[in-house]
Amino acid sequence: MNQQGKLSIENSTAKELFFFTNHYPFHFSDSYIDEEVRILSGYFKKIKVFSHNRDETPQRMVPHNVEAERMMLNIRRRHYLQALGLFFSRIFWSEIYQIVFVYRNFPGISKIKSIFKYWARALAYREYFQSKVSPEGELLVYTYFMLECTLGALLMRKTRKTKVITRLHGFDVYFERGEYSYLPFRNYFLRNLDSMFFISENGRDYFLDKLKIRNSQLEKKLRVSRLGFHSEYHERLSGNRKAPFRMVSTSWILENKRLILIAEALKLLPHDIQLEWVHFGGYYGIDKDYYDLFLKIVADMEKQFPRIHIRVMGSTPKEDILQFYAQSDVHLFINVSVSEGIPVSMMEAGRYGIPLLGTLVGGVGEIIEHSHNGFRLPSNPSPEDIAVRILEVIRMSDEDFFQLRSNSLSRWKERFDSSRNYRDFLNDLISLWALPQSGKN
Repeated sequence: MNQQGKLSIENSTAKELFFFTNHYPFHFSDSYIDEEVRILSGYFKKIKVFSHNRDETPQRMVPHNVEAERMMLNIRRRHYLQALGLFFSRIFWSEIYQIVFVYRNFPGISKIKSIFKYWARALAYREYFQSKVSPEGELLVYTYFMLECTLGALLMRKTRKTKVITRLHGFDVYFERGEYSYLPFRNYFLRNLDSMFFISENGRDYFLDKLKIRNSQLEKKLRVSRLGFHSEYHERLSGNRKAPFRMVSTSWILENKRLILIAEALKLLPHDIQLEWVHFGGYYGIDKDYYDLFLKIVADMEKQFPRIHIRVMGSTPKEDILQFYAQSDVHLFINVSVSEGIPVSMMEAGRYGIPLLGTLVGGVGEIIEHSHNGFRLPSNPSPEDIAVRILEVIRMSDEDFFQLRSNSLSRWKERFDSSRNYRDFLNDLISLWALPQSGKN
């Protein structure tokens, strides 16, 4: 690194990094990746981003040495036919062994079908990758989620030298979130990936326990690399105590997010409290019935409880949400999801000194320290549980509230400042892949 902390590529021979994402950089839903890519782009001569996004949203700005394209993957019948050959492979029977003797489950027909479907999709990804990369040289591959594209990259090792790492979040870690409460080929990934970077300690610990990992060398592959957020906005702490009490939530309107539960909790608050709930996030394309029901409940509440004002802002770019935090008085951020990896939305709120309230699921406990920067809710809270904690924040003294705000900002600085977290991640890659050091610290 140079003296300003920016990595130089002049002495780097790292060549290209192939980076596989969900939407980035074609949609604002994962715009938190912007900072990570900016830091990585300071080291690699070129980053080629392959995105699963297929809508018509325009590409966001990326560093000059980053190229992005939407993957147009075609999974054909022949990929499924080729996948049948897996039945004669040790890989298949090793996976069956995992299901029976490690996961202590029954390998029913549904799970077996999902194994072959997963492999077929991985074969399609491998074919796609081979059409996009030059036939010579070493490949460096980073997948942002551990999915079929990760397996497809690993399968390329049969024909060329390929180094592959992945990040793991929530739906690619916790079996309960997978189809049939199962995620295929986790042991294969463990043994073949160069490293697995978990965004939370909770995810890493879960994976260790689920796969009964007792091998110290394999355990070393499982690393915690926290996500983060950085903002150049001023240090103003959001939350002047003047009425109304304002709380914010940020998520798609999905059943998993349990926004109706928040509405039910607000109905239980004393009638003398003036409250505004601002929700950023809209319809995701699934759970239409839940989405419609939520909007109906919001409309009904506006009539029945005039002291409660609910603003549903719809899908909103990250930059607009951050500007809202910087310019508004926000007293509480709330998240009552059924499951989480570790929510970046909480990190963003913490950056502005907003106290946090969230269900103790996934890595949420690594963000919220109970009674320090917010409050933890049980994983399956009642409306009463939520209402009690909201009321506690409303009724606490100015001194205690300001301390809560200060602690929220401090927690962000200590754990979730991306300017530090992503540089640590880059240094891990340099060491892990034996890449040349660049510049001076």
